[in-house]
Amino acid sequence: MSATNLKNNELYFTPTSETQLKKEDSIQGLNKKIELLLNKFHILYDLKNNSLEKALDEFSVYCENLELQNRKLENANYELENNQKHYSELFEFASIGYVTYKDDMTILSMNETLDKMLGIGEEDKAKVIFTDFIHPDDKKNFVLHLESLKKTGKTSSCLIKITGVPKDYTVRVESNAFKDKGQLVFRSAIADLSQEYELAEKLDETNQKLALQNSTLSEYKRRLEATMLAGNIAWWQMNIKTG
Repeated sequence: MSATNLKNNELYFTPTSETQLKKEDSIQGLNKKIELLLNKFHILYDLKNNSLEKALDEFSVYCENLELQNRKLENANYELENNQKHYSELFEFASIGYVTYKDDMTILSMNETLDKMLGIGEEDKAKVIFTDFIHPDDKKNFVLHLESLKKTGKTSSCLIKITGVPKDYTVRVESNAFKDKGQLVFRSAIADLSQEYELAEKLDETNQKLALQNSTLSEYKRRLEATMLAGNIAWWQMNIKTG
């Protein structure tokens, strides 16, 4: 038979046989595995001074805390992904076109707004040259715009026309330049001012028509006054003769 003793609130076995020694080795091995597992999660327990039940309780609490932290992390990641999607959509479908391109005018990226303005298909983006879409009359102005960026390093803007789909657009281009892995890259924001300029042209046409009408009315008024004056003179002369 084997004997048991209770010392310092800890149950231990007094080996009395080979079987008893094997059982003790098995218990010590189990305790060792638990201790290694707890150490792995940064919890150090003195199994000599703490019962196995207490260690397991504390380990359970630790696991619950880990699970809570994991849920918080998942929620934070979910919120981050939603924010990224939200700001990505704001960029892609903004009212302003955005484009980055190299010094040789090869387009690196653009948002959906500019893509639709230029009528570029997804498969064509890799071989698109930005200056191909600038109106021939404005290419020189755009080159001077980029040269100013290179010299000053400051944000610069210009007014040009770009050839798009289904029409040409009058746009304001505001650009800056920066180095990416040692390579000069331009980044431009393109605001479509076509509607404003169309309204301005219509207003100018209306003003010209009004000016022409006013000129015609003035001429009619001058002729009327001249006719009335001639009539008055004739009537006055007639009165003199008959008087």
